[in-house]
Amino acid sequence: MRSLAQPEVLKSAATAALGSSLACYPRFFLWVNRPQSLCTLEAMLFLCSIVLWAFVFGWHTRYTGRPVFTFRWGLRPSWK
Repeated sequence: MRSLAQPEVLKSAATAALGSSLACYPRFFLWVNRPQSLCTLEAMLFLCSIVLWAFVFGWHTRYTGRPVFTFRWGLRPSWK
């Protein structure tokens, strides 16, 4: 549980939660009969996503020994 409250884990979780919330914004915007306001839905999604991403960033690398995201910027895909 200590790893969830580390500052670098919370910064990474907040950044990923912001990306998740922004990715869901168009869908929320087009939802005509939504039960709450758009700001309320986005805020709830952001706060819940912080908790979920904190679990990912707090424990994934520690127990698997692999980074959460891997980006390869090659011109050709490498087939293994």
